[in-house]
Order: sequence, then structure tokens, then C-alpha cells
Amino acid sequence: MGEIPQLIPKMNDGGVSFGRLPLPLKILIIASMVIPVIWTAVIMPIKESRNQEDFYAQKCNSVVVSSSDDGRFTAYKMRNGLWIKFYSSARNQLAVGDSIEKTFQTFLYKAYRKDIMEEYQFLGDFDFTVFK
Repeated sequence: MGEIPQLIPKMNDGGVSFGRLPLPLKILIIASMVIPVIWTAVIMPIKESRNQEDFYAQKCNSVVVSSSDDGRFTAYKMRNGLWIKFYSSARNQLAVGDSIEKTFQTFLYKAYRKDIMEEYQFLGDFDFTVFK
């Protein structure tokens, strides 16, 4: 039997290794791996918690001004800065231009959508804490 060709180069074959990289480049590589983890594990939960607290406490009569889809959830941002999330698979829940109405100290809200006559029609009752 012949020799098996070497598919993986040896570590000391003169190639670039992490230990030989300049310090600023090492910091950049490590930071590019650590920052997304910190963002996902720390900052996003804090932002979501604040949004939930603000949504509960405020009286709201606002319009949905934008939406963003991250694959799992679709977030709808309102003119007052708050946002509401739905599972991306839940279609036709809210849309840009819908009006949201809510009273103080509750997670329940009503949504209204414009019809072809440009008048708002009742769309449904929703609960901020329930993802549909």
C-alpha cells in the first residue's frame, strides 16, 4: 500500500498561526467573536425587557411605521418608539400603517387597519405577551 497523502498541513510548516499574528489583529478577531455573543446574551434581553415595561405602563395610540424580519420574529416599530413582535410564520397580524390603541397598565391592545376607503377598521384584540 502506498503512502496516504497529507491533506491537513502540519502546524509547524511555516504557515500563519494565531500566535504569530500582530496583537491588534488578535484583538480584532477575538472581539468579532465576543461582541455578537454579548449583544445576544446581554443587550438584547435588556432592550426587550425595557420595551415590555414601557409598553405595559404607557397609554398608546400609535401607528406602525416600520417592520423588520429576523427570520424567527417580525418586529413592528410604532411611531412612539415601542415595538411589537410576532412569529414570522404568523402572517397578516400587523402591517405598516396599522393603528394600535391601548390603555394604561395592560398588555392588551387593539389593532385597526385602513380599508380601501382609507378608514380604520377593527382588526383584532392582541396580547403583547403572547406570540402568535
